[in-house]
Amino acid sequence: MTGRYADARQPINVPKGMPVVYAMTPSADPADTSIRLDNAGGGRLAVEYLLTTGRRHIAHVTGTARHESALARSNGAHEALAAAAIEPVAGKTLFGNWTEEWGRQAARIAVEIDASTDAIFAGSDQVARGVIDGLTLAGRRVPDDVAVVGYDNWSVMVEGRQPRLSSVEPNLGTAGKVAAQLLMAMIDGEQNGGTHWVAPQLIIRQSSAPATAPPSGAIGEDAHRPAHTGQQCGDGA
Repeated sequence: MTGRYADARQPINVPKGMPVVYAMTPSADPADTSIRLDNAGGGRLAVEYLLTTGRRHIAHVTGTARHESALARSNGAHEALAAAAIEPVAGKTLFGNWTEEWGRQAARIAVEIDASTDAIFAGSDQVARGVIDGLTLAGRRVPDDVAVVGYDNWSVMVEGRQPRLSSVEPNLGTAGKVAAQLLMAMIDGEQNGGTHWVAPQLIIRQSSAPATAPPSGAIGEDAHRPAHTGQQCGDGA
């Protein structure tokens, strides 16, 4: 069973003993086998990287708060900022819509609230593209004045403009592969219930160049960095 969203769904009604794996959209029953994307880890990963580049006035703009994925990415971003004793621009996540137009509006809002805004983490690549447009309209250069990181690593979004967009790769392909492996194992009689987390990676491109020289060992352009290693079983992000 697959779905477009990270919100849990009720288990499907199947004969007892029939193997079922839930991918992306988990089962509400914690005993079922569910593969979930670590959205909170992705939020932490993006903000932790921005901090290593010297950015300190960081805003997070994203889609609707009704989506679990948006809330998880927001929570992860705030955890990374709190660990560095930094408040987000506006003191909160700027929730809106999953559109470029909202990204343009949110970018203007961020720089109006804090003229020192030097980084924006967007909850999707589409929102991030709008953010870059909004910053340009506000007279800010990307990445010279403001770094931008998106989410999804959607090729038509990240490669189709300049500067090329840094983005968190959620590893959907890995989720599909793990789902198939777990299903085949269940068919063979193995028990693998619970939640299996798939780690994201950060793909660094031109839109998030450092404000200062990066510390030794910092990640270079087009590098990949996992939020954590392997898949984990647990009850939450």
